[in-house]
Amino acid sequence: MLSPSGSRCIHGTVEGSILQQLYENHIIVYLDIIGFQAKVHDAQDDHQKIKSIAEKLGEVKQMVTDINMVARRLPAVRAQMFSDTILLTYPNPRARSLVAMASLVSRFQANLMKDGHFLRGSAVIGDHYEDSEVMFGPALIQATELESLAAWPRVLVHPEILEKAGEVMAAWLRRYAVFRDEDGIAYLNYLQYAFLMSMVQEWTLEFQEKKSIDPPSLELLTAHKAAVLNAVRGQMDLSILSKYHSVASYHNRVIESLYNWLPPEFGKRELAGREELARFYQDVKTGFAQLADAINEDRLEDFLDRKFNELCELRHAIKDVSIVMQEAFPALYGEHGWS
Repeated sequence: MLSPSGSRCIHGTVEGSILQQLYENHIIVYLDIIGFQAKVHDAQDDHQKIKSIAEKLGEVKQMVTDINMVARRLPAVRAQMFSDTILLTYPNPRARSLVAMASLVSRFQANLMKDGHFLRGSAVIGDHYEDSEVMFGPALIQATELESLAAWPRVLVHPEILEKAGEVMAAWLRRYAVFRDEDGIAYLNYLQYAFLMSMVQEWTLEFQEKKSIDPPSLELLTAHKAAVLNAVRGQMDLSILSKYHSVASYHNRVIESLYNWLPPEFGKRELAGREELARFYQDVKTGFAQLADAINEDRLEDFLDRKFNELCELRHAIKDVSIVMQEAFPALYGEHGWS
């Protein structure tokens, strides 16, 4: 494989010119399933545990196989799996492709999390070559290097992705799909994005097909809390606890964000006083308006007002889905707690 610096050194030569013709601009998403190696070591010669690992990897592989069916806007996405590593590649992405990939990876993270599997990884954009047997290039190297900085289960987003997304799509990603932590590195806000986008997808089905769908629930957020608590239950390894403490802090950040987002009840007056909620309402309305050439404006507004009111009704219960850090991490906080 070529290092990024090595490929730049020969760009002015004949070899460099050939490479530039071979390379295509790609989104590269590099993902590792957390805890997989430990499970393999723990299995040893236990055939039942080995079988369980194989079955679980088979389920993950099926999710990877299904990605092309889910990602309608990404028909050229290629998904591959090597042991506990998952690689998604997409050639010649446009701005909207970056948003679609963020949605795809967020839902993939959320689905795996429901089974107790967290992901660590990276998303980059750059020069890459692949065919049915070979893949290499600076972007793939950059993805592995960025993934090593993740520290805790999250998917880091390279700054160049936001630059290439353009002003409008970058603003969308920052609003809904990307958080930035104290370390300054952006990462995929998969929990909030999957929660919101899954809900909007259900609203779309109801609006188009005129059939009733259950009001939004906190099921995904509750499942995420349970997955974090299960991961640390009885755990005394401080290196593992510190990683999941970061995941729990991220979880609580999402809960706090949604709580602050939502008014106790929905109405035009409440919308006017909450900029982020107003943007979300307008973004959803714009998306719905693109579903057909002609949409009855009054019907659309009545429908969205009803859906947003149902969403706001979750506010009173959302704090219950927070993780109490002292209770979840007694080995870190001590017997008497540490605020």
